Amino acid sequence: MATEHLLLILITMTPITLPGQQARDIDLAHQLASETTQKAAADALAASGQEKVPLLLEWIKTPPFPLDDVQLTTFDAGLADAFGALKVKEAIPFLTRNITIRRSPFTLPPWKTAETVMERLPAVAALIRIGADALKALIDAPYSPMDMDQRLARIFVVSRIAATVSDKTQAIQYLRHAQAEARLQNYWADEALQFVGDR
Repeated sequence: MATEHLLLILITMTPITLPGQQARDIDLAHQLASETTQKAAADALAASGQEKVPLLLEWIKTPPFPLDDVQLTTFDAGLADAFGALKVKEAIPFLTRNITIRRSPFTLPPWKTAETVMERLPAVAALIRIGADALKALIDAPYSPMDMDQRLARIFVVSRIAATVSDKTQAIQYLRHAQAEARLQNYWADEALQFVGDR
């Protein structure tokens, strides 16, 4: 009798995932992994509320089905869309790590206009939508070497969010520091060209 009672408790405490729900989650993952459907999927998630946030955060570590490198890039871009639409603060580290991820490996370079940056770099757009918490995370992040795309993406995000907050002091300091680094690099690039006789 005690064994049957314990078994009943365990069954009651075990969450039941219906096959239909699993199928809907897999369908959602496929939509996020497709460049043509990921934005619509993110909009649908935003309309439905926060229910899927834990699942989406789990998919950062473990995608729901095997993905090759190309598919994984596109899936991560779809997750970025979803996190931005839902304004998921817990996703900020993922978005920051993937700040220069493009919609797919075949997406054209983003650095043409502000619109192309927002369109082609979904993690940038997501961080901007999340707002002040993302700004603080970028400004407070310990210094680490960055390539040009990462540096430009962070500058872009910081400026766009800073324009929406009342206290812009730290953001302005961050941007001035980035500007000083660019001027120093430009100075030494000019000096190098003169040294080799190009100027």
